[in-house]
Amino acid sequence: MFNFSPFRILQYINGEITLVVNDGDSLRYAPPTAPHNTYMDENDQLIEGYEIGLGFSFSAMNVYGLPQRASDSFSLPVGNYRLFNQDKFLHPYGTDDPLYGSWPYLTGHNTTSDASVVWMNSAETYVGIEVAPNSFTGQQGMEGFFISVGGKFEFFIFGSAQGPKANQNTLSELTGFAPLPPIHSLGYHYCKYEENSAALMMQRDADFTYYKFPVDVFWSDLFYT
Repeated sequence: MFNFSPFRILQYINGEITLVVNDGDSLRYAPPTAPHNTYMDENDQLIEGYEIGLGFSFSAMNVYGLPQRASDSFSLPVGNYRLFNQDKFLHPYGTDDPLYGSWPYLTGHNTTSDASVVWMNSAETYVGIEVAPNSFTGQQGMEGFFISVGGKFEFFIFGSAQGPKANQNTLSELTGFAPLPPIHSLGYHYCKYEENSAALMMQRDADFTYYKFPVDVFWSDLFYT
């Protein structure tokens, strides 16, 4: 259901509100001339830009998503999350720092329904997770606030009373199903983080042949590539 003054989008499942968009007037657009509108790039240099943001209130006390990170919690605790792909060596376990991939996807789960949101923005994005009351139901729930350094306002919301698997299927229909892996990916992979050379890789290959040990893929890391 849409409400234009004030702007709200309400998602209902079986007559119950499961998700409210812009609850608490969180819609944000800050043009390049806004004060303090600067960010750090990958080289830790200050850059100027504009930002857009929007909040999503879930009628659930458990939210999941925002991979990939080495957190020790399956559900997302209250906090701030950065979506920025990076290869961070010696990444400490149990932190919320981003890793190789970032997916701006949240799902709120309770005993009767699941509500999900996909924030379709490839710019560097920050997500704040907090406990907040729903102004329509009066119940406590979790809110996810997305803010991106540029891009456009584009998002999708969907829900289900059949469990989170139905929402995952809807997400795949929206963004694409994962392809079947190539057959060689099911074999033996040799990968080692070390200083490397073409001669060493050829010797490794010869050793596997000499000892009659099948190998399908060699992975060369940063020093070689």
